[in-house]
Amino acid sequence: MPPRRCAGWLRHAQAGHRPRRFLAAFGFRLFSLFGDVLRELPETRVDGNHLGSPHLLVPVFDVCTFPRFDPVELVSHPPIIDRALREVESDIVGVTPSSVEAAARDLAPYLAPTPLQYSRAFTDKARCYVHIKVESIQPIRAFKVRGALTKVMRMHPEERSKGVITASAGNHGQGVAYAAATFNIPATVYVPETANQLKVEAIRRLGAQVVPAGRNYNDAYLEAMRHQEQGGATFVHAFDDPDVVAGQGTIAVELLRDLADVDTVLVPIGGGGLIGGISLYLKEKRPHVKVIGAEPAGADGMYRSLKAGRIVTLERVNTIADGLAASAPGKLTFELAKRYVDDVVIVQEAEMLRAIRLVFEWEHLLAEPAGAAAIAALLYHYSPSPNEKVAVILSGANVTDEVMVRALKSR
Repeated sequence: MPPRRCAGWLRHAQAGHRPRRFLAAFGFRLFSLFGDVLRELPETRVDGNHLGSPHLLVPVFDVCTFPRFDPVELVSHPPIIDRALREVESDIVGVTPSSVEAAARDLAPYLAPTPLQYSRAFTDKARCYVHIKVESIQPIRAFKVRGALTKVMRMHPEERSKGVITASAGNHGQGVAYAAATFNIPATVYVPETANQLKVEAIRRLGAQVVPAGRNYNDAYLEAMRHQEQGGATFVHAFDDPDVVAGQGTIAVELLRDLADVDTVLVPIGGGGLIGGISLYLKEKRPHVKVIGAEPAGADGMYRSLKAGRIVTLERVNTIADGLAASAPGKLTFELAKRYVDDVVIVQEAEMLRAIRLVFEWEHLLAEPAGAAAIAALLYHYSPSPNEKVAVILSGANVTDEVMVRALKSR
């Protein structure tokens, strides 16, 4: 492969995408997919029936992914070409409904499904049917364990033996530490010096090495990447990784199983891995379902990026929701949000604190600020129809004493 094309593939791989090659038969037309991403890649050169970059040849009779030869779609007439394109587009970024369902099967021996709890109190308050997806009872008390376990399970055994490394403000670090302990491999977690100490101690208890690095997540991320290049451990990104996104998307598999006629799902947004996986699966399986993100006012990188039509990196992040304190979405998660998320609303600090209190008083559940963000969005920023069935993701419960006291005093 010419050096110019190799460089293009390397950049694409580093962005967290895993494009596939395609095999086409008979007559065909050429379609370019994910234009924003492909502008970073070299121009494709067709060599016989094989393509070297992620374009789709739509043949007269069928399309298959190469080398797996999984049928994508029969396209003998134009009306179903759009559907074929959608399926291949999601395959290009490495996340598909099938990969999410595969992750759900893989996780089954390790994680029990979390309950979808109907709330009479929130139903009366919000004037719609409210169901809470209780991710706060996961082994690490947050949803992040889904993505971390999925990533580690899908690693080659030789790669896995070298260990894993990550950067995290807390919950993802716990997820990686838990996955590493499950498979008895070493884990190193770089955390900001300002990280939630409750979460940092939990990471240590799970057996991972904790390395404080810098004042924020970006500092910790850069330091983790520097050491990863030297040591050879696999870096597990907190959100911009196809396997991690597929793991988080397993929440949607359980959600549709428990509430097949759900109308709207409210999801907290940090870097976008959770809403990316959930929205992709829901929209491909139930296109009518609305997916709405909830983002804190002091860390609204996804909201600003979607408004601008490009990734916007915040100069400063300031929120009590440390689990949502990302300065920007990832390339993969931004593409998924552009395609599948209906809207993003901004929640204030006081709204998250009040939501924590109400969840505790009405449902007897703990929620950290990030975990309560979607509930705050429902209560203060969403106007449902009277018979609407709304699912809210309570994403985590690792709340500090200080924040809990503030929440209980909030009105």
